Amino acid sequence: IVTLWYRAPEVILQQSYATPVDMWSVGCVLAELNTLNPIFPGQTDINQLNTIF
Repeated sequence: IVTLWYRAPEVILQQSYATPVDMWSVGCVLAELNTLNPIFPGQTDINQLNTIF
């Protein structure tokens, strides 16, 4: 279970995934620490994907 804002697209799309999704989450957290704002603040799965892409 991952907070929506840090979820990799593969997880949202329910595709198979591996370790790189963890790096996606780390990158999202680091970007948020740097900007003091979430980088992809989606409200739903679809909205999250639209925010990413």
